[in-house]
Amino acid sequence: MAVGKEKFRGDEKQVMEVLMSLQGVQAKGDGPLINYLLIAYSRIFHCLGQDFLPYMSAVMPFFIQCAQLEPAMTISTQSDYGTNEFDDNR
Repeated sequence: MAVGKEKFRGDEKQVMEVLMSLQGVQAKGDGPLINYLLIAYSRIFHCLGQDFLPYMSAVMPFFIQCAQLEPAMTISTQSDYGTNEFDDNR
């Protein structure tokens, strides 16, 4: 993204080949590799726009696999913080 689409164009194929090869290395969604791949794909897609389409058939199964993973943590909209009330009678 920093160098722009035209400057990146010369390296896009090699970068995408490396990233797609790493998809096979990741094991069961453990570790930070999945997050790094998703971030990298997102940035490359943002940079290339429609020119990312040739890679979609290779990365879409990975995206679907990631979407089906159990989250490591969840965020609740309810305030389940217990009853830690402020006591000003110290």
